[in-house]
Amino acid sequence: ELRRQCQDFATALLDHTRSSYELEVLLNHDPSGPAFEHGERMHLNRLKLAIKLRQKK
Repeated sequence: ELRRQCQDFATALLDHTRSSYELEVLLNHDPSGPAFEHGERMHLNRLKLAIKLRQKK
C-alpha cells in the first residue's frame, strides 16, 4: 500500500510541473550532489532510478 502511495505521489508531482525547467530539476535531482544548474549536462538520476526499480507510472 505504501509503495503504491509513493508511486502515486511521484506521478502527481510530475503532473504538477509547470515548466520544462521544473521537470529538468526533478529528473536530475541528486540528494548527495550539488544543486542542479540549468544548462548543465543532464544526468537524469531520478529517471534512471525509476527505470532500475521498474516503476511503470
